Amino acid sequence: MLKTAAADFSASCSNKTMWFENQLPYFLWMTACGAGIMFAYDFLRISRRLLCTPTVIVNLEDILFAAISAVLVFYVTYLKNNGEIRWQTLIGLAVGCVSYIILIKDRFVRAICAVWGFISGAVKKILLILLRPIAVILRILLKPARLVMWYSGRGVRKIGRTAKIRSAKAKIGLKKIGFIMRKK
Repeated sequence: MLKTAAADFSASCSNKTMWFENQLPYFLWMTACGAGIMFAYDFLRISRRLLCTPTVIVNLEDILFAAISAVLVFYVTYLKNNGEIRWQTLIGLAVGCVSYIILIKDRFVRAICAVWGFISGAVKKILLILLRPIAVILRILLKPARLVMWYSGRGVRKIGRTAKIRSAKAKIGLKKIGFIMRKK
């Protein structure tokens, strides 16, 4: 009886050692995988915040992201745990996702959006500085161009006014003829 208890204790110790040698690293890999998936999804969130994305594209992005994430999880499971999905897989993914959400998520998105805002503002200012001389030259050239357009358009305006006056006179003449014909 003592030999069986000692053998059972020895077997249980070796199982625990095996768990710490094999399953704990797998659990940590799944935790890192869950955090990495959430990190990658934040880039989608950032792109949606910075660019106006239609709903159809958002749905397609989400479906594609879920498929790629599933392939990644199954690949890591295949490499680290011989393809066996156990409770460590789901719990590790959940722990990784939740820890990323609690510790990093909002700060990371705000920081990236702030950096993007700073970079886009700097690029706008640089472009304004570089394009200001062109705008000044265009303003200088625009005054003579307006004069030329005004003088060339004078004849067109005169023709247009003459056509309006003649059509108005023709209408008045037609009204008079119609009025005279009704009297008779």
